[in-house]
Amino acid sequence: MKNALLILAGISLFACSKKKDSISPTRGDITESIYASGTVKSVDQYQAYVSVSGIIEEIFVKEGQLVDVGTPLLRVSNETQRYNLENATLAANFNDAANNQGKLIEAEALVQTAKAKLKLDSSLYARQKTLWTQQVGTRVEFEQKELNYQSAKANYLSANQRYKDLKRQINFSSAQAKKNVQISARQSDDFILKSKVKGSILSLLKEKGATFGNNQDLRVMIPAQIARSIFSAPNINYDIDVKINNEALLNEAVDQATLTMRKVRRLSPIEEENFGIKRSDDLIQRIMENTKTLSIAAWVIGIITIFGSSIALMNIMLVSVSERTREIGIRKSLGAKRSTIAWRFFTETFVISQLGGFLGILLGILLGSGIAIAIGFSFTVPWIG
Repeated sequence: MKNALLILAGISLFACSKKKDSISPTRGDITESIYASGTVKSVDQYQAYVSVSGIIEEIFVKEGQLVDVGTPLLRVSNETQRYNLENATLAANFNDAANNQGKLIEAEALVQTAKAKLKLDSSLYARQKTLWTQQVGTRVEFEQKELNYQSAKANYLSANQRYKDLKRQINFSSAQAKKNVQISARQSDDFILKSKVKGSILSLLKEKGATFGNNQDLRVMIPAQIARSIFSAPNINYDIDVKINNEALLNEAVDQATLTMRKVRRLSPIEEENFGIKRSDDLIQRIMENTKTLSIAAWVIGIITIFGSSIALMNIMLVSVSERTREIGIRKSLGAKRSTIAWRFFTETFVISQLGGFLGILLGILLGSGIAIAIGFSFTVPWIG
């Protein structure tokens, strides 16, 4: 009986015990592999980046500090932007209307001088015209007064127009220079990173002196064919940047790029290019083209000035001849030849023109030096260096 009870107790204990689960591994081929990674962030956490590149010059906050919307976080240093702002400020000071009043005063003085000359020649012409209607005086004198009047009128209109153009140009340059200063100053604000939310600083990812901007995490490099399949909108423009190590090979690189793009676009030799290539020295080339245009304009203005001066000098000598008819008659009576008298007047004309040229050069140098001293720039004579 005792043995029977022991057997029943053992059976009951074995039946009530919990059965353990077991895993039996098997061998086979891998059908799928999954890798995943992530970053744990708090609620409303964000990372702040600047839209420009440069070196962190100063950090205004510390970890754990509370900030409000618009609180400056750091400042990025960029010498190019600072130089652009300084150049814009210098240009604004140079083109300021208040600093160019001397030019306007000089132009206005020329207008008043031309107006006085026109008034004088007009009165002389009117008097000579009255005398001519009364058959007093010669036709040469009448035509001379008329020519003087027409020349003075043209000079007055020209001087008045130059004054208006100069005033409009000064006002335009002044307004444009001030606008460039505002643009440069606004761009300078991009180099100061400000908070867009209210919260606390969890961590500073950059230290003072580290580079900032052009975050590589925001860039994706994909093949061109995949980009075409993703961005399948019509008339998409692509920009390809190419850099060469030797500046002397720039022209050859441009030619090679042109041939390559013509092959890519499948253009025949007679078809025009449907793409554009921008060189790194395009700005220098545009400046050289503008310089050539200014040189041509300077030559044209110089020729017009010389032509006008020649007309004025011719009028002066014509008046001189008409007023010295008695002297010419006396010289002819004493045996002077026509060539001798003509050579005398030619010599006088040459001497007067040369003296006028030298006087103009001297006044130009003195005026340029005075303006340079007043503005604070160095004045350079072109043919001296």
